[in-house]
Amino acid sequence: MPPAPAPAPATDDPLGRLLRRCLPALPWLILALAAGLRLWRLGAQELRGDEAFSYLFARLPLGQILPALLQEGDPHSPLHYYLLHAAMSLLGDGEFSLRLPSALLGIALVALLWRLGARTLGPRPALWLAGLAALAQGLVWLSQDVRNQPTLAALAAVAATLALLSAVRRGGLGRWLAYALLCALCVYSFYYGILALAAHAVYALALRERRHVLPRWAGAALLAGLLFAPWLAAMWPGLVAAGQLGDPARPALLGHWVETSAWLLAGADLPTSWASWLTLGGWALAGLGFGALWRRDRALALLLAGWSVGALLGIWAVRFLRSTFNAYYAVMAGPAFWALLAAGLDALWQRRRLGRAAALSLLALIAAINGWQLGRYYQDAGAGSRSVGYRPTAARVASLAGPNDLFLANFPDPCWGYYLREAPLAYAMQPQGPGAPREETEAALAGLAATYDRIWFVPLQALSWDRDGVVDHWLAYHALLQERSQHRFQTLYAYIPFQRAPQALRPLDARWEGIARLRGYHLTVDGLPIEGDEQPLRLTAGAELSITWLWEAEAALPQGYTVFVHLLGQDGRLLAQHDGVPAWGTRPTTTWQPGDLVLDRHTLTAPALAAPETGVLVVGFYASDTVVRAPLPDGSDALAVASVRLGE
Repeated sequence: MPPAPAPAPATDDPLGRLLRRCLPALPWLILALAAGLRLWRLGAQELRGDEAFSYLFARLPLGQILPALLQEGDPHSPLHYYLLHAAMSLLGDGEFSLRLPSALLGIALVALLWRLGARTLGPRPALWLAGLAALAQGLVWLSQDVRNQPTLAALAAVAATLALLSAVRRGGLGRWLAYALLCALCVYSFYYGILALAAHAVYALALRERRHVLPRWAGAALLAGLLFAPWLAAMWPGLVAAGQLGDPARPALLGHWVETSAWLLAGADLPTSWASWLTLGGWALAGLGFGALWRRDRALALLLAGWSVGALLGIWAVRFLRSTFNAYYAVMAGPAFWALLAAGLDALWQRRRLGRAAALSLLALIAAINGWQLGRYYQDAGAGSRSVGYRPTAARVASLAGPNDLFLANFPDPCWGYYLREAPLAYAMQPQGPGAPREETEAALAGLAATYDRIWFVPLQALSWDRDGVVDHWLAYHALLQERSQHRFQTLYAYIPFQRAPQALRPLDARWEGIARLRGYHLTVDGLPIEGDEQPLRLTAGAELSITWLWEAEAALPQGYTVFVHLLGQDGRLLAQHDGVPAWGTRPTTTWQPGDLVLDRHTLTAPALAAPETGVLVVGFYASDTVVRAPLPDGSDALAVASVRLGE
């Protein structure tokens, strides 16, 4: 960052004198703050889906990235993936390493914004501008995201603006060429960058010397367009074929304006009322800054107003062609908006005591809200937090997976490709595409179940993919649920395919004559399997006890039977129960044929007791119409399976 301009002559104002004494060091302090906020806990949060998507493309050999993007119909240029590929080659593929280029770009953006402020607004407003950008939670979030396109585009837009100002002031072919190259870089980085650059035309038209500037600006803009044209021609067919512009939305302008403006002022996930008032106050302050600039430099005022307002309106207009939208797209309006805020703060500052108190109060308020937002973000408690449980889920799979295990996904979630990249198991996805026929998916699942010893599965209910939960339903009815564990927002299931289920059960041979034999059972408490033969089982109040039975049919039955699973107290009273037709009603005993094997799961919830007590878990059959229990060979009407200790 270049040194600050020399301070103005001293006055009798103590606060002003203090600020002027500190002025040379303040840009560096702000830059240090920006660096600290962007590097702090840089790799702490998990990758989100788009970040993992970038990783999967960037890990390809360099020569395969561009063809893969064109084949996929990805709308972004390869520049981001090339930069990430280079960073991975040097730094590795950990979360910190993948995000470090974005953090460095974010720090550079704050430094360049200070330079823009010093060049256009003056030394003091430049500090306001750099400070606002350094603290902006949205910018910190972007600087900690692998997807660095928006940050790079914002950086290029600011650099292009500085190049334009320099070319207008000093002229020279080299400066106009530099401007054209930076404009092309901006749009290559992130297509919304063109919305920021469009304001340059407003600036050129508003200049007094526009007759000389306009032809040069138009030539530079044409050159930038020609530099971008080859990529536009290459990617456009895939972009259209992938439906990127065929999914329109109908966003309300006011809602869009509040959402994007609030993001610029304090990041994402603000309460609605906060966002509305913050937007109103922010644009009032920006309007004050515009008025102050208008009186001094109309072309500059129009540049910043056209840039900020035009970019937000342009993003809104694009939503009518493409419903995909993120509030952080507003970063393309950010530099100009923050510059107007800085001009507004400085206009207040110049009104002496009350104005300075107001300026400091507003700055403190913005800093406080962003500080609160950053605190939530760093704690993974909101404001754009990314971690949803991929890491612990993948860690459990990797620690328990056998050589013939499979991880099955029902949605193309790139995060699993990243977090399971070193796990020792195969990976598959069903259904193969959105709207795949149920029969096709079920046949593929049967093939996978015949091939692998265990299937790990994390269901995702996606409207565009496995909308009806075909995979989840098939596994529940055709495999033994060995375990279920919760890892933040991810639920992990481990299934043993039906043909291998008997080996995973506790062996047991009990016979209800003429009905069925019980060949074994499996127990879990709160989803985790009970290992060994420890007795009694210990259950706390509210614990979920799940039992899966393996029945072998003895005969074709005209009579329907219900399976009962009861938890009895030491005095025989009923503490908990689950009665039901086998396999959640889908395998009534009237459909059984001799030798049929049926997996049948029942779940009970441990009750809260006044004092600890030892009970017993029993199972049996009763006629569904008469509720008369079927006897065992010893004459009893229920089989005691396990001793259970409750209430400790």
